[in-house]
Amino acid sequence: MSRASPFIRTVIDNSKKTAWAKRFLNIGDYELKFIHLIRDPRALVRRWLMNNDTPEKRRKKRFQLARNNLFLSPWILSGSDEEVFVYKWLVDNRRITRFFENNRLDFRIVTYRDIAVDTNMHIEKIVHWMGYEFEPDQVNYWNYKHHGSRKKDYDFAGKDGTRVFDLRWKSYLSTEAQLSITENKCVKRYLDELNLCIKNDGLHICKAIISIIGFFLLREDT
Repeated sequence: MSRASPFIRTVIDNSKKTAWAKRFLNIGDYELKFIHLIRDPRALVRRWLMNNDTPEKRRKKRFQLARNNLFLSPWILSGSDEEVFVYKWLVDNRRITRFFENNRLDFRIVTYRDIAVDTNMHIEKIVHWMGYEFEPDQVNYWNYKHHGSRKKDYDFAGKDGTRVFDLRWKSYLSTEAQLSITENKCVKRYLDELNLCIKNDGLHICKAIISIIGFFLLREDT
């Protein structure tokens, strides 16, 4: 995509592939903004385990991931199936982070938990950051003419029709499997870099840095 129609003021693409996103880096005078929508690794490990539901499929994914990431290959080849897919989560998300940093792009990190639990607040922040006014109807975009689909697998309705935050990984993954993910040193290091904390209900923006800074400012003033 070398250029866009002069009549188009806003272009939104929801690709998760950095190779595709690179095509938009030189499309004229558009102001580019990127969102890293990051999902709890436990939720994606569950999904990938379900998608690769035979030993043959999981073995193929293990060797493919190890071959493409030699530095991590000792842990990938020797780890459990859950650990294999948490490394896939790590590799995929680190690729996105490097893409933003290497190209010095304007981006925001948003977690699926934030969007699902505090939808209006976070959508409003994103819309304002993009330079637009927030309208509550934007949250229920599927009720209006649009391109794309609503992924109900991640945001499904309860019996009374209310929105339910998807935490099905809790019943799918064993306690040991969950710990192998949350205590993974590489995962913890990466989340620290993003100032994210992994808690019982998903990924949160950490508040510790702000609190510590505030404490020292208070001590200095006194």
